[in-house]
Amino acid sequence: MSESEVDKNRQVASLQREVALQTKKLSIDEMSHAWRWVMASVLTVNSGGLIAAVATAEIDRPWSLAAIFLFYLGVFFSLLIGWRQVSLIGRMLPIHSEAIAFWESASIEGDINDISKLEEIRDKLLAAGKTKVTSGGLGKLAFFLFSAGLLCLAASHVLDAKKAAQIETTIGK
Repeated sequence: MSESEVDKNRQVASLQREVALQTKKLSIDEMSHAWRWVMASVLTVNSGGLIAAVATAEIDRPWSLAAIFLFYLGVFFSLLIGWRQVSLIGRMLPIHSEAIAFWESASIEGDINDISKLEEIRDKLLAAGKTKVTSGGLGKLAFFLFSAGLLCLAASHVLDAKKAAQIETTIGK
């Protein structure tokens, strides 16, 4: 390889290293900020539902108990979203660091032709990102549980109102 090719490779490698560093930083910053708000919102909504259900619950009201259970599950899955994101970032950071080290080495040596190493890094990143359940899936599940909890809570109050109306009718006769 000629000296000009080595210099060009060093420039390319240096640029790739900078792109990898900035992508890593931006991805971590944006993802952590966004997920902090999403998780806080989902957790707050489900916790509020749980508090409301507990505050109005009576043991003989199965709809109230169902609402409490569903809101509790919503809180659980909200926390699971956060755990999953932290776990994902923890798995991906070392691989990003490996990519940055590759480009750092290439920017010094001028050799960017180690395709097998780049493929290995790519495969590791893809494997680290694969999970059976996505954060989006967990978020949808938490939202569904919140919605179902609201329906159960509403059903409990509607049934109470009907029961109160029946008692009023019976007493009024």
